[in-house]
Amino acid sequence: MYIDKDDFEEWMKRIMEQFDNLNSKLNSVIRFDQQIEKDVLLDNQDLLTILKISQRTLQRMRNSGKLPFRTINKKNYYLKSDVEKYIMEHFGKGMPPKGNEETDNKNE
Repeated sequence: MYIDKDDFEEWMKRIMEQFDNLNSKLNSVIRFDQQIEKDVLLDNQDLLTILKISQRTLQRMRNSGKLPFRTINKKNYYLKSDVEKYIMEHFGKGMPPKGNEETDNKNE
């Protein structure tokens, strides 16, 4: 197979454009990672499992602004701290504070 110089240069140009595109995507993820300050990111499936809700319910929560989220490369992510706050505000009424073994032991 013979490839002339012009074809080779065109192919190399395309390859380099793809590398540049990937590099810019990686940089955006790295910048985002620095902004979340070591908080764990959860995706949609994680939340569906944790909250035991449907995809539509999660979508309603996002649309209403009740649950903050971030989008990275067309995929939604949620900070674990935001999810914990949401759970305590909406489901945590009447529950003892997290890590309060003394209160837990009195109920036994």
